[in-house]
This record gives sequence, structure tokens and C-alpha cells, in this order.
Amino acid sequence: MNPKPAWISMVLLGVLSAALPAHAATRPGKISGTVRDSAGVPQMGAAVEVHAPGPAAALLTFTDSHGRYSVKELPAGHYQVKVSHAAGKRQPAPGR
Repeated sequence: MNPKPAWISMVLLGVLSAALPAHAATRPGKISGTVRDSAGVPQMGAAVEVHAPGPAAALLTFTDSHGRYSVKELPAGHYQVKVSHAAGKRQPAPGR
């Protein structure tokens, strides 16, 4: 029996296994949530800004009739979310 094919199989398995987590890390993510006032009432039409570190422009979306928002297809990283409403001033969203 030749040990060479088994050795090559182990190396190929190791290389393929290492490539899987790297591919998974490049998948885009999303930030989503619900904007509520201090009484817990969902806020429709609130502006939600998502800022990445660096010179990139902020992404802007608005909450729906249930106060929900979602920003999709974001690269991995740290983001700051700011919420403002016509009746109030801009506030950083609390982190989770």
C-alpha cells in the first residue's frame, strides 16, 4: 500500500476546510431593529443612519409603519446607528 495518496488526501482536506471559514467571513450582513419612543410605541418614519468607520458615506433608511428598519448587504465591520425623527433630534441608538 502506498501512503502517498492518503497523505495527499489529508492535505487537500485541510486546505478545503481552511477555505470554508474564510468564505463565510466574507458574506454580507445586515443591521435591523425597531425604533420606539420612551413609552414603547413604534415610531413610523424615523430616519435611521448607518455609519461605517472611515470616509464612507452613511446609509440612510426610514422605519416602516411598525417602526422597523433594515439595512442589508453590509460588509463585516463595526457600525454606528443614529436615529432621528421629525418630532425629535438625532440620537445614537443604544448598542446591544
